[in-house]
Amino acid sequence: MTSFKSVISMALFALAPMAASAQSAETPCGSFSLSPVYVTVDTITASDEEVSFGDKRILHISLVDSDGKEVAEYFAENTVVPGGSDDRHQLLTSGRMVFPGGALSVSGTYHRPNITSSLPEAAPEFSFALHAGTGDFVGYAGEVHLNRDSDGKRLYNFDFPCP
Repeated sequence: MTSFKSVISMALFALAPMAASAQSAETPCGSFSLSPVYVTVDTITASDEEVSFGDKRILHISLVDSDGKEVAEYFAENTVVPGGSDDRHQLLTSGRMVFPGGALSVSGTYHRPNITSSLPEAAPEFSFALHAGTGDFVGYAGEVHLNRDSDGKRLYNFDFPCP
């Protein structure tokens, strides 16, 4: 794994497009994309039929730029909650995306057809709120959209709307 000192240098490169489009220090805005590298996914051990509300999945994902350099880490806990398109379950996500110089809180819910799968390709497209920034991210608010590019590669697309 890349050292934290190296991650700091890489994050500055990854965030450059966003910084260039910022209107002022008080209203940061812009967009950039990163790709996930799945480091650790602790899956739910029950079958889909045996999943209970409150069961958890713990994630640790490295986020890399287009050159494959790690620029952030994503730590999240997914908790099975009532609801979802099958009226059985969905996942409530709460996590932190840690960049050098600061972090962003991530939260939201999503339905996953195969809730116990650890395979990234099983995950659907969805969006989460980004909020409660620390360090260099104080004042940032936006969304991260998880989807795929034209080659089917998973992307985390960060969007910080301009006022």
